[in-house]
Amino acid sequence: MTERLLTEPRVILFYISLLFYPLTSRLTLIHDFAVSKGIFDPWTTAPAILAIAVIIIFCLIRAKKWPLFAYCMIFFFLNHFIEGSFLSLEIIFEHRNYLPSMLLFVPPAVLLVRALEYFYRKKIIFYSLTVMTTALLVILAVSVYIQNDIMKNEISLWSDNVEKSPRLHHPRQSLAVALFIAGRLPEARQELERALNSYESGLIVKKNLTYGCLGEYYFVTGDDRKAFDYLSKSVNLYPPYSYVPLSFDRMAIILMREGALQKAEEMALKAISLKPQEAHFHLTYSEILLKKGQPEAAIKAALQALKANPSLVDAYKYIADAFALKKNSLAEDHFRKLSKKAIGL
Repeated sequence: MTERLLTEPRVILFYISLLFYPLTSRLTLIHDFAVSKGIFDPWTTAPAILAIAVIIIFCLIRAKKWPLFAYCMIFFFLNHFIEGSFLSLEIIFEHRNYLPSMLLFVPPAVLLVRALEYFYRKKIIFYSLTVMTTALLVILAVSVYIQNDIMKNEISLWSDNVEKSPRLHHPRQSLAVALFIAGRLPEARQELERALNSYESGLIVKKNLTYGCLGEYYFVTGDDRKAFDYLSKSVNLYPPYSYVPLSFDRMAIILMREGALQKAEEMALKAISLKPQEAHFHLTYSEILLKKGQPEAAIKAALQALKANPSLVDAYKYIADAFALKKNSLAEDHFRKLSKKAIGL
């Protein structure tokens, strides 16, 4: 908490600098911001605290003479107070600037209008101010266009974040997920391994997600042994397991392939307990029950999958297989027809 309170004044001044100097090279989703370890570590900590104190005191003293200026500045700092002080949140997020900055540009705008009025008869200065203001607006518009291009998709967004904050874990992991979804699997694996070696990888909550993603990579690429090792790490690092229900489902499928049906059932039930609304988890459980020769329970599990996702075609197939085990050919034929109808055959 001490380090947080020492760091936030530097963050607030950084927010102000972003508002008045918003180069795209300085903007990103997750910043790698150095934490203040002491009042002079880094040395900018003390000046930042002093600067904010001076600004606030100055505004309070001048509130009667310059009420608009004082109100706009106090509004900015008050709106940063909760997220930028004692609450245990991420140190910095640019979106926290949205509401506080609402009035911050009012004093500069008023000052510009008054300057234009004052220099109206001095044409050289008047037109110079007009040209500079127009040029500034054009430059800002171009910056917005460039920033929008960076944020056009997940890969471009997280690639930019990795480039600007290469030491951080979260951007690399998010980039890996985006690459994985895009089918660029080798690149996704490389980013996940780099994430594990990042300086933030000691945070267990983040690391177990990375292990889960690596397990998913090896599961998809057909290396069940490596997949199971990484998936096991992802669920063992951080009980209460709430971050990785998919890992339990994947381990259940791998164990089922190996014939370890009792352990597979345990894993499937854990996945369902963590995320009961996920249809595919019930489907995995139904398949395991079929292999165990429990058609009634398999039907119930498949119906739960259909309840969660009525368009899940495989559920009809599993129900048909269950009725086949029960020697009920009429019901089996009915659900096989439903399965074919669902896939348009």
